[in-house]
Amino acid sequence: MNHRQAAPDSVQDSGLARLRQDLGLRLDDLRGYGILPFGADDQDLEGEAGPVRLALDLVDALESTQRRVIETSIQILSLRELVAKLLSQRTPQAVAETVTFYVQKAFDHERVLVGVYDPRTEALQGWLSVRDGASECRRFRLEGEWHGSLREALHSGMAVSGNGAVNPFLAGPATPGELAAFRDAGLGSYLAFPLRGAGQKDRKIVGVLMVGRGPGGASLNEMESGILESVVESVGTALENVILEEDVRREEAFRKDIMRSMSSGLVAVDLEGRVLALNACAERLTGFTLAEFRGRPLEGVDPPGGGIAGLLAKTLASRRPILRAERAVRRADGGAFPATCATSLLRNPEGTVYGAVVTFTDLTEIKEMEERIRSLDRLAALGRFTAGIAHEIRNPLTGIGTGVQYLERHLSGDPSQDENLRFIRSEIARLDRIVEDLFRVTHPQPLQRIPEAARGMVERAMQSLGDLPQRKGIQVTYDFPADLPEVRIDPDQIHQVLLNLLKNAVEATPEGGAVAIHGYPAPEETRPQMVVQIVDSGPGIDPEFLPKIFEPFFTRGKPGGTGLGLYVSHGIVERHGGELHAANNNAGGAVFTLKLPLDTLDMTEML
Repeated sequence: MNHRQAAPDSVQDSGLARLRQDLGLRLDDLRGYGILPFGADDQDLEGEAGPVRLALDLVDALESTQRRVIETSIQILSLRELVAKLLSQRTPQAVAETVTFYVQKAFDHERVLVGVYDPRTEALQGWLSVRDGASECRRFRLEGEWHGSLREALHSGMAVSGNGAVNPFLAGPATPGELAAFRDAGLGSYLAFPLRGAGQKDRKIVGVLMVGRGPGGASLNEMESGILESVVESVGTALENVILEEDVRREEAFRKDIMRSMSSGLVAVDLEGRVLALNACAERLTGFTLAEFRGRPLEGVDPPGGGIAGLLAKTLASRRPILRAERAVRRADGGAFPATCATSLLRNPEGTVYGAVVTFTDLTEIKEMEERIRSLDRLAALGRFTAGIAHEIRNPLTGIGTGVQYLERHLSGDPSQDENLRFIRSEIARLDRIVEDLFRVTHPQPLQRIPEAARGMVERAMQSLGDLPQRKGIQVTYDFPADLPEVRIDPDQIHQVLLNLLKNAVEATPEGGAVAIHGYPAPEETRPQMVVQIVDSGPGIDPEFLPKIFEPFFTRGKPGGTGLGLYVSHGIVERHGGELHAANNNAGGAVFTLKLPLDTLDMTEML
């Protein structure tokens, strides 16, 4: 009877032992996962109290696990929010600030640092957060001499970890004060990851993300490290994208600056001749705007005979650039200007042609300068010619004068010859003045420069005219600023110039008219100059005669004129290093503009 009962009891005990063994293995698994603490052994399952203690441990572990699940869920949500936030950032520093804030708030790390790295200067700048009550994010910049695990992470591209007291995260004389919490004993356990695009090792390092604890804090565990790794990949990608976008924006701004700063006009067209780009200089020179032409053929800018649109079409057809060509370019107001042009083909990075570009430079001033040079060459040639014949004229002129004196003595009793003799004498005097003016041009006196006030020299020249303006009822007005600087001139020779210009203006102005004299400095010129303008209200100058007005012996039929006054005046002004120009006033009358240099850098006489 007792033997029959023992068998079932032994089977029951054997089954319980197997269950206890299986439970022990499962408990070991839980301890390995970190759910149950290590240290408890299978003896705790013996007796009535063992299962109760085990049940309490499991309940505690379940609660702890549930808390960690909730925390992890919150962190995952924060990570999603962080990624969404990063997508809206436009600058690397904005990304660094956002990541610093979210990592500190979501993961409750005592120390957070996010820096953007510049490998060219080895500077690191970004944002940091230290949980010291305020927990606000602060900027930092690290440059100069510094070392530690931070530099190791940036140079090696590998994550680094340690304890600040044993393995300094940051050290060196260049460390700024705001980074004191990340130096030496100011930092406990830390973990730093280099940031690179998509977490790929072949991408360049663009920054670093570091989290840590204060001195004496617990070490960072594997779960925190794993979560941080997932953050690092997203942050690295976002930071790289923002840096690339910033580079693109910088390149685009640089391209626009170049287009805007060019001193030549530029027009780009596609293969169909439709306008792609028009720079600021092209708009300024032509008066057309990009809005008028974008996406449309370049029409209306070529005068008859062809222009820049024709050059672009030729370049596209031949697939060859045009290195230099002169063309006329039409302006929006209907006028045109001469330009030197060059074309080239537009190619993409693969070398495929997708358009053409033309650059052009306004040649108006150069053409005017060339014309002035040709005019000066003509004047110089005429001067050499007249200087040669002046000697040949003076000797016979002396003989003619002697003969006239002889005739006067012998014909003094014949009144019918008096007028003829007076005419001969006046013509001899006129020829003598011509010869004297020619000698003055070909044998100029050295300049004796002294500082003179512009208004004073104009008023003295006007006084030399006597009462001529009053006799004609001409009103003379002066417009000279009170603070007008003095100009260094030869007063006698400039007096001759002004007297000639003022006399011409008064004589050309009808009775009751007006002569206005303006004086002003022109510092915006290539060389600072004093400008004196004399404006009359006469009939003006025939446009046909304007190019010849400073040539010798040119006269508009003024009685008693030699045709050398303006020629002599032009030479005097040129030797002063100045300019003398003639033009017609839009309101009627002529305008003579005298420009004299204000600076004294080069007092060498212009010959």
